[in-house]
Amino acid sequence: MTQSFFPAKAADCARAADASSDPAKREILANLQNWWINLANESPLIDDRVAEQIAKLESIYADLVRLDIQ
Repeated sequence: MTQSFFPAKAADCARAADASSDPAKREILANLQNWWINLANESPLIDDRVAEQIAKLESIYADLVRLDIQ
């Protein structure tokens, strides 16, 4: 993962939140954005546990975005 990976994910969440009309979904995306920012701050310390968290965050984001498309 590059140094820009986590900020890019945070920006994706911000854009998705702005595009969503669902307040609950916007709140979840804002929380995901904050998690990506926190992970960016911890990125030098990435280990298997953090990698698992990253996969979970990506899955949650993908599920939320997919719901807006359907």
